[in-house]
Amino acid sequence: MKIKLLVFFTCLVPFSAMAVEYDTLTTLLANAAVAQSNAYIEVRTTIVDFGTNAIPSLAQAAVDQDLSWQQRLTARICYEHVERGDEIEALRRYDWRSYPPYSAPIPKIIFHTNEVGKIVSSEVHPSNAVFRSILGPQVDMEQYVVPECRKSGLWYYYIELTWKQTKENGLLEPCDMRFEQAWAWWCRKALEDQPEESFLTAAIIERLEGDPDLVNRECLEFYRAFVNKHNRDAIQVILQLYDAYFKQTVPQLEIFPGSLAMTSRSIFKTILSFADSSHIAMLEKFIDERPDLAELKPKLEEVRLRPPQPSKPEPPFRLGTTPVKTP
Repeated sequence: MKIKLLVFFTCLVPFSAMAVEYDTLTTLLANAAVAQSNAYIEVRTTIVDFGTNAIPSLAQAAVDQDLSWQQRLTARICYEHVERGDEIEALRRYDWRSYPPYSAPIPKIIFHTNEVGKIVSSEVHPSNAVFRSILGPQVDMEQYVVPECRKSGLWYYYIELTWKQTKENGLLEPCDMRFEQAWAWWCRKALEDQPEESFLTAAIIERLEGDPDLVNRECLEFYRAFVNKHNRDAIQVILQLYDAYFKQTVPQLEIFPGSLAMTSRSIFKTILSFADSSHIAMLEKFIDERPDLAELKPKLEEVRLRPPQPSKPEPPFRLGTTPVKTP
């Protein structure tokens, strides 16, 4: 009996030794949370290489309110990579060239004329030919890629692409750089109306805060999208970077006296149209600091009447549509 017990306890030692210490993991998560691109991938790889031994600690960190939201998000990303890494690679290397924008024949139009040379009819050959955008086939691939991404449900990989600029995009053979450049955008489209979209919003806000002059073209597009989509969660960063956005998008030359002020008021009216009463203090301060916007101050009364939107709880952790068991 003693011999059997000794064997049993000896077998347990290697598995116990391989378990990931929670403090070690949270330190790595903190390092990954503040890193970008290759530096981030290096730390993420260290975590993911722990394999399934890290799963219990990652599940704990994914919902640990004592950690920053960045650490919790990183934990979820790494958990997904451990459990669904093969699916991520399969999606990236999917045979996207089999879809019509790439695979269908290029159409040829044949014109038929009468005896005096006037065109009387036309036909397209071959019958399965597809007209493509002059900008390239990747323009027409959205209708195929976005549904496939939604079906795959790799939510945290989609967020990671934008947040950490990993450039781990979809791949084509032979390569099509325009397809790869559109990949992260398609993944953001796949996240629309999903609970995890709130993490994407937070990630984009962090990107914007790291580019106060909006010199990165992608950040400029993020800012524009927040305004155009009336994203109330982004009001604070919209105001913080308003001047930078104005300088980047509006030629700083008076077409006529007061033209720049008029343009600024037009942009700011859009912001006022979706702000709510929770933003009043920062809006008042913003207007008071800019004389050109003074005439818009009465419109704050309309903003006061809009109730704040309910606070959104952090989305429950899931892989695809399957909830993850957490502490």
